[in-house]
Amino acid sequence: MLLSLGVAGLGILVAFATYSWKRINADSVADRLGPLYRFLLNKWGFDDLYNTVVVGGIHRVTAVLRWFDDTIIDGLVNLSGSITKLTSFLSGRFDARVVDGLVNLTAYVFGAGGLVMRKFQTGKVQTYIVFVVMSVMIFYFVFRLI
Repeated sequence: MLLSLGVAGLGILVAFATYSWKRINADSVADRLGPLYRFLLNKWGFDDLYNTVVVGGIHRVTAVLRWFDDTIIDGLVNLSGSITKLTSFLSGRFDARVVDGLVNLTAYVFGAGGLVMRKFQTGKVQTYIVFVVMSVMIFYFVFRLI
């Protein structure tokens, strides 16, 4: 602890002597120390190392992940969308042609049957009795011939 306090105090004393009391010329010290000064000025090269390894590595990983997202994930999503559009188109065609066609055919058949049967429904009991008698006579002749 004393060593740390001593180094910190020495640093504060050198800073006062350099910048406040103007006893030490900072530019001449920097010129004399040359490479050591530049090494310390660049913070021991940690910023360059950090930018190269960590930031550059993250940029490379994100580039790979972006390619994966753009190519694989978006490709699967677009393929799924295309399949959904195709199946919905085919389902719509089937519904419009087959299902609606059968419903319309049923309505047409029963409508036509209703038009035919309307002729026989007169509301008069005498007409119904004539139809029953005629039907019994037809059945009699058909079964007699067989």
